[in-house]
Amino acid sequence: MEVYREAMSLRLIGWRSLLKIVPKVYSNTRYCILMERIQGKTLYEVAKESTPIELKRKIISLIEAAIELDSIGIIHGELTRVGDHIIFENGERPIFIDFGSSKIISTSSNIAQVCSQLFFSNNAVSVLIREKLNMTAVKKDRVLNILRKYKEAKKEGLHVNIEESLIKALD
Repeated sequence: MEVYREAMSLRLIGWRSLLKIVPKVYSNTRYCILMERIQGKTLYEVAKESTPIELKRKIISLIEAAIELDSIGIIHGELTRVGDHIIFENGERPIFIDFGSSKIISTSSNIAQVCSQLFFSNNAVSVLIREKLNMTAVKKDRVLNILRKYKEAKKEGLHVNIEESLIKALD
């Protein structure tokens, strides 16, 4: 059942997404999924190899992809380990992988999980990103307040455009 749910989540995202944020599913059975192979780099590799300006652009594209997932109504379910579930195709475009724990229409938020892991965690990726983006306590507070407002609006069924606010918060 988990494989079937993962395949259906990937197909739904593929159909509804304006951005390419998941691998294409070619076929599936109850036991396996045949999907597009994504070649790219891990979040840590991207963070390590990118200049601060490039990294900010790539982080913004990751945030946009997480918001896209939220708007479709699918919660990834494992983005608390964001580095294990995102591949940057050709080192540029974020692609979410491993939807085995995904849920459709949940009160959780992909964007909150992603931002938490990017800016507030103590893992190696988060520390590197914060250093490269010069994430001061003030910037972290701005991001946290934006995420709180987003979560409140989502609970009330309202759509809030937070991309611009997050971009400004990172400056």
